[in-house]
Amino acid sequence: MKPTFLAFFVLALCSHVSGQMDKFTFGLEYSPNFTSVTQPYGSQLTNSEGAFRFANNLFLKGGYKLMNNLYATGAIGLLGTREFLTLDFGGQMEINKVESNRFHSYVVAPIGFTYYLGSFYISPEVGIGWNVSNRIKSHWYYTDGSELESEYIDKDNIDNINETTYPLFLSVGNEIRMKSYTILLGVKGYYSLNSFGQRASNAGHYYGFGVVTGVRF
Repeated sequence: MKPTFLAFFVLALCSHVSGQMDKFTFGLEYSPNFTSVTQPYGSQLTNSEGAFRFANNLFLKGGYKLMNNLYATGAIGLLGTREFLTLDFGGQMEINKVESNRFHSYVVAPIGFTYYLGSFYISPEVGIGWNVSNRIKSHWYYTDGSELESEYIDKDNIDNINETTYPLFLSVGNEIRMKSYTILLGVKGYYSLNSFGQRASNAGHYYGFGVVTGVRF
């Protein structure tokens, strides 16, 4: 009798675990996008074009089914932002201007929801991130007509970039269901709730938008 009861108990437990596993999803999302900041650097020598520059986001994302068309989601990944600015020296120190591309990289952990309307979905998320890299690539133009390119990694954070960031994300797209996995294709945007720097000159908020693609299991 006891072996029979134990067998039924193990079978019921395995069935419960299997049913729970069916509620989980995981996948990989990649988003090439265009990014900028809301506020240009401000001083007599500084002029920002406010132009968009190319960046990349990559996330490992999981979900848990709450009901038929609603999933709670969590992710971890890399968020890259970028800004472009022109420093106009007007011939001072024999420099006409300096054009700089500034790259900021974050490890971000967003949480949110994914709601489905058939194969279409909408996914709002809010996250916390940590700044892991700041790189500056500059092009110098001198009054004698010569030019120079330089690249600098701001290991000491002399630009006072905030160590913590709080981005909002919104994705809208469509899923193409295959036999054992799902391909997703859509658009994704993001916006930082806090400024990316601690100075008045970099008190803007980064934001971006682009396509998103990936695979989900």
